Amino acid sequence: HSADELRSRLNITSAFAIKPIADGVMSVSGPITQLMQLEPQLRKLAGVQTEWQLFYLPLKSQSEN
Repeated sequence: HSADELRSRLNITSAFAIKPIADGVMSVSGPITQLMQLEPQLRKLAGVQTEWQLFYLPLKSQSEN
C-alpha cells in the first residue's frame, strides 16, 4: 500500500506523517490518541500488520521557554 492509498482508504488526517521504510513497509506517526483510533482501521485491511514503536520526546521545562 502506498501512503496516498492509505490516506484515501482510511480516515487519515494531516496530523499523521506517513513515510515508506522499505518495500511494503510504512511508518505512520502522529498523536498517540489518534493512532490508537487508526489501528483498528488498519487491521481491517487485507494483508496489513501493525507494530507499535513508542518514542518519548523530552518536554521543555518552563524555564526553557
